[in-house]
Amino acid sequence: KVTFRKLILNQLIARSLQLQMAKNNQIKISAQQINAALVNMAKQRGITVAQLMVNVKKQGYTHTSFRQEVSNELLLNNILSS
Repeated sequence: KVTFRKLILNQLIARSLQLQMAKNNQIKISAQQINAALVNMAKQRGITVAQLMVNVKKQGYTHTSFRQEVSNELLLNNILSS
């Protein structure tokens, strides 16, 4: 029987391993790719990037930590699509 906690832990481990694999294979996400993703996220919400960053700051992210999170998601998408 798999508990919810164990499932989440397994997902976190898998994510960490995938990010490590990207690093080992020197897969990088450029600042331009992150910026484009932020623009897309803002457009989907009908707001500006500045407003998006205000919103994520309210959720506890710093500018840098949110950009890193976006970079990680782009890396994972890159890995999963290849």
